[in-house]
Amino acid sequence: MSDKRAAIMTAEQIAAHVGGQLIGDPSVRVSSIKPLESAGPGDISFFAPKNPKTASALRELALKTTASALFVSAPLEGSTVTQIVVPHPYVAAAKLAGAYRPDDSPPSGVHPTAVVGKNVTLGAGVSIGAYAVISDDVAIGEGTIIHPHVVIYTRVTIGTGCILHANAVVREDTVIGDDCQFQPGIVVGGEGFGYLPNFRTGHTRIPHVGRVVIENGVDLGATATIDRATFGETKVMEGAKLDNLVTIGHNTVVGKYSFLCGQVGISGSVTIGNRVTLGGQTGVADHVVIGDEARSGGQTGITSDIPPKTDVIGYPARPAGRFRREHIAVSRLPEILRDLKKHGIGVAPATESDSEKEE
Repeated sequence: MSDKRAAIMTAEQIAAHVGGQLIGDPSVRVSSIKPLESAGPGDISFFAPKNPKTASALRELALKTTASALFVSAPLEGSTVTQIVVPHPYVAAAKLAGAYRPDDSPPSGVHPTAVVGKNVTLGAGVSIGAYAVISDDVAIGEGTIIHPHVVIYTRVTIGTGCILHANAVVREDTVIGDDCQFQPGIVVGGEGFGYLPNFRTGHTRIPHVGRVVIENGVDLGATATIDRATFGETKVMEGAKLDNLVTIGHNTVVGKYSFLCGQVGISGSVTIGNRVTLGGQTGVADHVVIGDEARSGGQTGITSDIPPKTDVIGYPARPAGRFRREHIAVSRLPEILRDLKKHGIGVAPATESDSEKEE
């Protein structure tokens, strides 16, 4: 199982790999993983219905599949396909995926076209790709991969087993832990959006002399940005995952294992607790505190503090239950207005003079 490039595995080998119970032919050979809709001979798929409304249809699909094997959470009666019983079929499929993914890791060493500065420390097995630029006084830990066109500014520290994909930029004094993965185009440690505004004579830049600290196991999606602190640190804590196009403002702290989905925008000096989930396109105003295990729905606008373990949605953000009740009430307004009209109760339309009075 140490060969990540294995092209074919038997059901018996797969069961051993994921710690599952095998039902059926142990010698069935599997060369890829596919969803139920497209799986066929030579494939393994997974039957893991989550929505009761679709469970019946998925079961029929699983019973008719021509896949060679299935991950299931309980034996699927009526199926003749070899089954591997595991607590969480999708998790097992994800665990197996690594065995079928080709090992495309570049060889260790420094590519001839890369530029490496003075006093650079490279751990064993480090790979520096084509046209990468590593500035002075940088330390890169064992087994870390720097892909082509990555730029590392001076005095940066990167831990072991990290992967920085093409065109990533890491600014000066940034500290990156172990086992971090940065997708193409990320920028860590850029200047924050800090100015002394003056709309007559021009805005004065505020120098940012702080740094960014990224702890172990943090993943950054493509073109995510994390601004350096004005003073002190911008910090992303252990195990946090940031999706594509996420922006983290200066002096913000993102807690452990938090999950920030695509296009989330965080202003400066925000404190995000541990295990927080922010849905796509959520925006957070500056100096807000979001408690541990809070969650926001997509496109939420968070303008004030959110208590721990609170689900919010809407703009401005409000408890999810309240938002749903308001949404239902608004959707019924045409019906309510018709009923009022039937009873001779009219609602006068707003006039220009009314608007002027409100102003």
